[in-house]
Amino acid sequence: MKITKFLFFFLFILILISIIVIYNLNKNYNIEKIINNLEKDLNAKIVLNEEPDWVFLPKIQLNVKSKIENNLNIYSSKEINISFIQSYNFSPLNFKIDSNSFFINGLEIKSLEAYGNYIFNDKKIILKNLTGKVGDGKFFLNGNINNSELEKINITGDIKNLHLNQILRQLNLANWERIEIKLSSNQFKFNSKKNNILQSAKASVPINGSMYFAVTEEERFGIAFLRLLIEKMPNLSNLSKSLTQIIDGFDGKPALFKGDLNIKSGLIQTDNLNVKNQNNRIDIKGSYDMIADLFDVKILFFESDNLVVEALVLGNIENPSIQIVNENIISNNKDENADLKKVFDEGIQSLIDKLLGTNE
Repeated sequence: MKITKFLFFFLFILILISIIVIYNLNKNYNIEKIINNLEKDLNAKIVLNEEPDWVFLPKIQLNVKSKIENNLNIYSSKEINISFIQSYNFSPLNFKIDSNSFFINGLEIKSLEAYGNYIFNDKKIILKNLTGKVGDGKFFLNGNINNSELEKINITGDIKNLHLNQILRQLNLANWERIEIKLSSNQFKFNSKKNNILQSAKASVPINGSMYFAVTEEERFGIAFLRLLIEKMPNLSNLSKSLTQIIDGFDGKPALFKGDLNIKSGLIQTDNLNVKNQNNRIDIKGSYDMIADLFDVKILFFESDNLVVEALVLGNIENPSIQIVNENIISNNKDENADLKKVFDEGIQSLIDKLLGTNE
């Protein structure tokens, strides 16, 4: 009799547990509900590439292969794999994401991988690891994303050898052909509001890397000839000094840079960024407004720790001007050819031809 009661009680408990499990599965792991919630949180359209794969032992696991496209065309991937894992306890929901190719505004991220936890009650994503490749560069990130009313994003991480020129080209922001920059950062910190990233962004980014400036044989000859004209045209002194500093000091010789960037309310600022190569140094101080797309930067050219000449970078990221400063005053006389970028774009020989014509 006792055995019968025990079996009946055991069967009752088993049925009760089964009902609870089925109810929770239907409530929390309904595939349509999961996709709808993801589409809402990500403002995206998710289309399944094949039927979801369920695993119930030794833990609940849902594997989804799909394609995703943001409704604002900000990001997309033709094939992204997402796994949700839940142990039979009260631990947070685990997730894993991977994609061979993921696009953000035209920028391709390869070998994208992410894993972390999702806490239902707090609507909080704990990002334990997010890695990917951009060209030959890599990034390693972690942090958390709060989807509650706070909508906060907090990210820390490292980036290694990101090719800045390649990123600007793929994002269709600028095509810098003269200069090649590879950028790294260790333990940078970034936080913002989820739906207002640029305007609310705050970040501290220590950076380092290498810079390479490409110069032609014609330009090497041109700068040597330009020096000969200085005696007859003293107003060319600062222009000649800055061109000499760039061509002789950085031509074909990779230079190293190091400094700190501070980001606040869409403004990138620095007061200690410098580029060094043997006896030459360039100090960079100022800001770039990401929202207005405007530079306000001062460049100081040094040789053996002696200040040679100053210049100001003004304008937008696609086509900035680099104005030579003569005695702390920017010349407004176009004939003085104070714009370094314009000189390189049009060619030093073209400048010499115009100067020789003027001198005649």
